[in-house]
Amino acid sequence: MTRRKNPRKNRRRTTRSASKPVLPRIQAAIEPLLHPRATGRPWKYLPLVLALAFAARAVVALSGDFVLHPDEIMQYLEPAHRLVFGSGITYWEYFYGARSWLVPGTVAGLLVLFDAVGLGQPSWYVGGVKLLFCAVSLAIPAGMYVFARRHFGETAGRVALLAGILNGLPYQDRVYKAWSRETGAVRFVGNQEPISSAYGYLARAPGVSGAWQVARPYFNFPGYYYLHRKIPFYDKYTLRGLKGNVEAASSLVSRIVSVDSGFPISGYYLERQFCIVRILRRDQNEPPVRPWIDHAPVILSNPSQRIMR
Repeated sequence: MTRRKNPRKNRRRTTRSASKPVLPRIQAAIEPLLHPRATGRPWKYLPLVLALAFAARAVVALSGDFVLHPDEIMQYLEPAHRLVFGSGITYWEYFYGARSWLVPGTVAGLLVLFDAVGLGQPSWYVGGVKLLFCAVSLAIPAGMYVFARRHFGETAGRVALLAGILNGLPYQDRVYKAWSRETGAVRFVGNQEPISSAYGYLARAPGVSGAWQVARPYFNFPGYYYLHRKIPFYDKYTLRGLKGNVEAASSLVSRIVSVDSGFPISGYYLERQFCIVRILRRDQNEPPVRPWIDHAPVILSNPSQRIMR
């Protein structure tokens, strides 16, 4: 007599046998991540490709001054300048210790080196800091190449290297909204921002004993990092009550930076113009600028809360 098979047991066995390969398939999928391959020597053209990537970045960086986001200056470059040279604006993040000094400390170390060899001027260290970050940015494509190569092979590594080099460079104006009120947009190459050029000129011009930026707040212009002088430095809020008081303004600043061609103030004449950014110089027959003891304004939560040290 033949024993009859139980169809329920057969279904259970079939289900179990079908479910067994699921875990091995998952393990096989993540195997390249858990156990990197033996890779051997890297691609022999890797140094050449990274050198070309650095050259491309350097061309973009040195072709002009532009700011994709105010934090570039207010959170990194300006604190570094104040740490090394003594003059600079302190924003609330550093006043309360809310930000790390890692990035501005690194920049400050480079500024110290430039100053030690007699190149502590914006015309030298601005480009040097740009090249430093161009070199640091190569860690992105290099790291992507190493990771992809170890886990997925040489071909994947080279594809990742190319993706890391490009890194959306032609589309940076879409990554961050351009903060330049003069240019209105950040272009890929050759976009010299007028406001940076104007402050580069003020850093070299003779007789600058006080500056007033009437069109921008502190957090949205080049700051002491480009000005590089121990002089009074005001934004559009700190002296907005003096627009109609020429005598009071003359006692504080020798240069006025404005984008308004009809700025109503007498006693000043047009010294230089960069695109629509105008530098007005005080007449020589005006009284001397009142000296300022320290040059380190502290910006707190809003423009009306300031401590002028």
